[in-house]
Amino acid sequence: MFEVDQHMMAGHVVVDKHFNTYLHSDGSHIVGCPECWPTREQAQAVLDKYRPPYVWKHGDVFTSGRYTQIFLEPGSGPMTCVLDKAGKFGTPDSQLPGAIFLFNIKDKLGNS
Repeated sequence: MFEVDQHMMAGHVVVDKHFNTYLHSDGSHIVGCPECWPTREQAQAVLDKYRPPYVWKHGDVFTSGRYTQIFLEPGSGPMTCVLDKAGKFGTPDSQLPGAIFLFNIKDKLGNS
């Protein structure tokens, strides 16, 4: 997974992942040749542009600010449920933008 990182050259920021592979502003992945940006914000904008959007799955636990929630897909359609407070439900359209994926409950329980 690519991430924004401070490069060895002072004052430069790169988007890299393990094994010396760098993301460039045209979306290419180049080994051993970083493209540098002067600020973290500029590097983050490139990363955001080429990062594939996350596809939410039944049982995904996430945070979107104040509450920890779970994404569910029952027969009635997708929904979110606040884990910290009983009876608090939401819609994926309002809760998922900007949400941070934590884990899928199925993985934590060890079920396949």
